[in-house]
Amino acid sequence: MATSNKYLKGQEVNVYIGGTKVASSTSCTLSYSMDTEDVSSKDDSDFYFQNNQPTQLGWTIQNESYFVSVDKFNTLFSSYISREKIEVQAKDSNEVVNLHGYAFITSLSVEAPVDGYAKLSMTLEGTGSDLID
Repeated sequence: MATSNKYLKGQEVNVYIGGTKVASSTSCTLSYSMDTEDVSSKDDSDFYFQNNQPTQLGWTIQNESYFVSVDKFNTLFSSYISREKIEVQAKDSNEVVNLHGYAFITSLSVEAPVDGYAKLSMTLEGTGSDLID
């Protein structure tokens, strides 16, 4: 993440495909995780508990956006169906990139309440190193 003298605003996190913004977030959660492998053996002195070792690191983004365009949804859906790696960016109002990475869309849904605006939800599983600038 880039160092700056200000906080990253939620409105700055958007999803881009081919450099074109296709989703403007209303809510976004970035989660980091670590996989572990159980390397316990019967020779361990405390064999009642697992002996875990870290393996791979990963990150996930849960994104909520207003459904603003059928064309933009179709772009996201096409990327989902084709298993395309997409770009994730956060740019401030001066177009300075604060976060940057690549991910796959692993879930995509639309909620359309009778008394409100339609919203788009998606889960992005990061690929490669975490979000960096």
